[in-house]
Amino acid sequence: MTGESGIDFPIIELLFFAYRDFTSDPDQILAQYGFGRAHHRVVHFVNRMPGLTV
Repeated sequence: MTGESGIDFPIIELLFFAYRDFTSDPDQILAQYGFGRAHHRVVHFVNRMPGLTV
């Protein structure tokens, strides 16, 4: 269902909760190393591009 503005708030809320649940386990693992999501992104791209300098 969409509101008067055409925005489907129930779908947006479902996406929010799904994303939160999907990322909660990796966030806990990263926190053990003092890392956050930004650190995870850097590690991911450096791993995918050997020789990349930061």
